[in-house]
Amino acid sequence: MISGSLALAFGNRQAQTFQTAIEAETEAKRIFPQLIDCGFQVPRDFCCRLALKSINGLSAAAVEASAGSGTFGESEEPMIIFGVGGVGQIKVGSRAPEEWSKFDAFLVPAGFSSESAGEHRSVVFVPLSSTRLQSTIQTMLGIDLYRARDSRIFEPGKLDIKTNVASFEAAFRNIFSMADIFSESKEMLNASGLDDIFYRTLAIALNLETFTVNSERRLSKPSHRQLDRVCQYIMANLTRNITLTVLERAGHLSRRSLHNAFYLTFQMSPMQWVREQRLLKAHRMLSKPDSDLKVTEVLYACGFANASLFSAQYLKRFGELPSMTMKRQQKTIWNLSAKFL
Repeated sequence: MISGSLALAFGNRQAQTFQTAIEAETEAKRIFPQLIDCGFQVPRDFCCRLALKSINGLSAAAVEASAGSGTFGESEEPMIIFGVGGVGQIKVGSRAPEEWSKFDAFLVPAGFSSESAGEHRSVVFVPLSSTRLQSTIQTMLGIDLYRARDSRIFEPGKLDIKTNVASFEAAFRNIFSMADIFSESKEMLNASGLDDIFYRTLAIALNLETFTVNSERRLSKPSHRQLDRVCQYIMANLTRNITLTVLERAGHLSRRSLHNAFYLTFQMSPMQWVREQRLLKAHRMLSKPDSDLKVTEVLYACGFANASLFSAQYLKRFGELPSMTMKRQQKTIWNLSAKFL
């Protein structure tokens, strides 16, 4: 990291550095087609750093730049702008400019322009899919989007991400940090499901009162047919990236109903049950007497993306490492073979 620079929300090690304002402006306009104007004050110590992440279609750009401004034209899709470090102003549409410091978030709905300006700062730009955001809200609430009257999906301006109910600031910071942890490979990043977590966190932040009311309602136990649909989907897709949103859709259940069903039936959360089924499948594969599979082949076949995490979870569940299960099975086969020779 450059001396005196601000930390990026993610990608500090992989960030591309630009030494001149012309280089930075050219790259910014290449990445953001809707960027109309981009200007930098050019001090002697000018710098601009850029890091990009893409997870299952969700893209984000972390930018650190010297003092300057940028203007985005009207877009067909919404965008979230996070002020991560430094200070600045964001103007959305015809609204008055709003200041940000430390960590603030601004929603730029589809059809709105935006302007940002500030001193030396660190910012994150996240273009959104309105279809996916609406679908996530609808699925999590178990109702039609337009019945959620307090939904702020179409309201421009600063989001309240520092509430007494939940710290969405911490949640978004953690998502950005996790993106670095899983960035060893594209496959691991996509398997992390951070894109689903991001949309779900944003959905709750935009509809906090509605989610709070829904969570306090007394829930009846979903039908066995609904739960069976979810379990059947899980068992048929263990190698794929399974998210809560996908499971809610599979069972036609709301967020709370899905959790309620799994805790009442299995005494665990839906994602804990997914992990349990993956571990059981891995144990069966490693215990096969005629198996010549490697541990890495087994973990990928069971939907795990990280070898060390798989080993740790396997050890906790079965009391031995995956390699120990395989060696013990091979030793048993050798002893049986020797007995009959």
